[in-house]
Amino acid sequence: MALDKTSKSKQPIWTRAADVDHDCFSHIAGEAYPAERGRNSNLNVPELKGLALSRFFPQTLDEAKTIIDFLCGRASI
Repeated sequence: MALDKTSKSKQPIWTRAADVDHDCFSHIAGEAYPAERGRNSNLNVPELKGLALSRFFPQTLDEAKTIIDFLCGRASI
């Protein structure tokens, strides 16, 4: 997971698509980011390089916590 704090208007949360599909949360905007699509230069996370990703745009702290809690729950499986 990566938090992108470089944008003032949107601060997306990036995850591996294998961990969370982009439409997993009906109330949080998200998009699929295929592996073949070029990466934003702000996303410099070696663990995510070359992978299909999901990018979420939480609008509130609660939405961000929902995504993070979901990922933490998956990691404990």
